Amino acid sequence: MDKNDILFFVNVMFNGPMSGEQYDGFWNSMITSPIVLRWHKSGSVNWSKAEQQETQKLVVKQILEMMTRADEDVSVLLRATDTLGSFVDGSTDRIQLAANEHAIPILIGLFKLNGEKTELKRTACDVLMIVGEATGMFQMMAAKNIIGSLCLCLRAENPGRELEIRVVRLLLRLAQEARVYGQIVNEGMMSPLFRVIERNSSIKEVTVTVSTILADVSAFARKCKLDISPFVDSKCCRGQVLVLAATCHAQDAAVVDCTFRFFVNVSNNPVNLPHLINSETIEGLLSLYVLAGGTGYLAELAGHLVHGKSVNTITGYIGIAIEILCRVISSSDVWRDETVEICNFVREMLLATDGADIVLNCGGKDLLEILHTYLAGPDVETSSGGDEPGFLEPCNLPEDGSQYVEEAVARREEFIGSDVNLRARIVYENTSMVEDDHDKMPVGNHEEKSRRAVFITARVHPGECQASWMMRGVIDFLLGDSDVARILRRMFVFHVIPMLNPDGVFYGNSRCGLAACDLNRQWQTPSKALHPTIFHTKELIAKERSTRGVALFCDMHGHSRKKNVFMYGCDTKRRPNPAARMFAKLFSTQQTAKKYISFPDCSFKVSKDKETTARVVAANELKITWSFTIEASFCGANYGVYK
Repeated sequence: MDKNDILFFVNVMFNGPMSGEQYDGFWNSMITSPIVLRWHKSGSVNWSKAEQQETQKLVVKQILEMMTRADEDVSVLLRATDTLGSFVDGSTDRIQLAANEHAIPILIGLFKLNGEKTELKRTACDVLMIVGEATGMFQMMAAKNIIGSLCLCLRAENPGRELEIRVVRLLLRLAQEARVYGQIVNEGMMSPLFRVIERNSSIKEVTVTVSTILADVSAFARKCKLDISPFVDSKCCRGQVLVLAATCHAQDAAVVDCTFRFFVNVSNNPVNLPHLINSETIEGLLSLYVLAGGTGYLAELAGHLVHGKSVNTITGYIGIAIEILCRVISSSDVWRDETVEICNFVREMLLATDGADIVLNCGGKDLLEILHTYLAGPDVETSSGGDEPGFLEPCNLPEDGSQYVEEAVARREEFIGSDVNLRARIVYENTSMVEDDHDKMPVGNHEEKSRRAVFITARVHPGECQASWMMRGVIDFLLGDSDVARILRRMFVFHVIPMLNPDGVFYGNSRCGLAACDLNRQWQTPSKALHPTIFHTKELIAKERSTRGVALFCDMHGHSRKKNVFMYGCDTKRRPNPAARMFAKLFSTQQTAKKYISFPDCSFKVSKDKETTARVVAANELKITWSFTIEASFCGANYGVYK
């Protein structure tokens, strides 16, 4: 068989006037011909090297010529492409020969053919992968704008799973070898990639490949400070798509790391991408973190998410970070880089607005307990030569405080053990428990109804135990024998609610009740089923206001950052109420109160996030002029007797 015979066979193979059955039979006999196989696999036909090269060149030209005939039957194009792949497979010389004959642009051109032709395009992807085994071939493909052609394939209405798998496989090799990240962004490839992973999330190879490409592309954009927002379609590029796909394969560390790396990078995008990073995505990432058992990108991602935003948006991340620190510190494990990174993250959160509150609410108290627990160190040798173990001196309450706690515990146990029908009785009644001088003189019904009401509430936030101590002082004073207390009882009807959130106190919550929400943000429209204490308290205030009038409303709280005891009122430009400011000023100058109340720390602003609190609703909706929150600090005082 000489080269003319080979050319004849090739021509007949593609041009012969045969029926379909004849064509198939001839093709099968040709492709399995021992002579042809020996020739293009081992070159064992007795030709000189120059003759072999010349014949190979002629065959490649003939095959490529057939591949350029766009009007040819697709089966002919398919077989020509498959023949080219078989011809160059395993030989860098034949790959180079095909490249010199412009095989790469011809193969890329097959992606642009009209119609689906999915099998032909799959074969073209396979051949390009084979061609890429030779040095410099992927760079040559990138120079011929293969990215744009691959993007056309993925944008097809129904490209098919096998074609999508081959395209993303080829795209990953191109990205790794030719660094085509800029082309991927500019050609709008990110949107089709999201569609691919959404359609094939159950296929591990697709998830690994696409998540790797997206992570690398986002890293390139971050490094170049490139805004990718114009290149990602908000309809298909949704963060939850990537998170759900990664969750299906959470056992694969590469998938998890690539997913988190992608979100770390896009969180640094110059423009916010809410369709990629939102509350739904964050919840999904937290679930993925738990399923995967950790990733080094968690703290970095959370740190970037909080940049320019409220710490409240990433409370889940803070909780997990503190949980990790508690586990590592208590187990004395060796600290890894991730642990140090998490420590830095928690420190940054503490410095953010409202950060200290959030950290404490997300497990910070447990972390403080661990950090302040004595850890036995090496024995210290004493002067007598023995070992004296170290210990921490226990912190004891003052004697009167300890006695009060013991008495309160005893009363609580007695109350719980009492008849259930008696538990509903009011613990503190108005004046019937105190013998005032005016008790000897009957109070008329008209005079009793003319007395205005005063409402004092506390412990809507369970963790603010200062409120209970202030409430104890208020109750002890109002039930006392002082002249001022007697006058107040004569002039007003006091409604005292010592605990607005008993469920939260019982279960040890910091701010929430069993409805998993902050009850002090529900006063505008409280639910009778979800927020019963707030609902009925507001209803009682409204009823008293319509009958006898309400002189004062005061809600007692604890503050985690500001020092001293101070008040919050409502006096704004939109709703002027100078009487509130005047009351606080006079109160801070009263003989006893001036020892504790710091007027410079008082505030009368009403920010948007406070519009649904007790103080603001009582002032704006219920029209109570003197509506206040009184705060006692967790942090001590720099004013007054406790300075």
